[in-house]
Amino acid sequence: MKNWDFGYFGKGIDGYVHYMQAFHRNFPKSSRQSRMKLAKPRPRYVPSKEEGSLLQSLAELGGLFMIIVILLGVLSLLQ
Repeated sequence: MKNWDFGYFGKGIDGYVHYMQAFHRNFPKSSRQSRMKLAKPRPRYVPSKEEGSLLQSLAELGGLFMIIVILLGVLSLLQ
């Protein structure tokens, strides 16, 4: 590229950056990258804060229930 003239992509460092972005987009280093770009990304499920707090509350209640069961078992053995 004479005098840093990249034609359609522009001149200077900006032209070089745009040229390299297009080059890497069109000619990825591995075939896995190109297959990944062709596949549509699937949205990932992220639970909202309400659901997270509900699950946390249920876990705490389960733990409390287990402690009560253990204490009742120990008390029945002591009598």
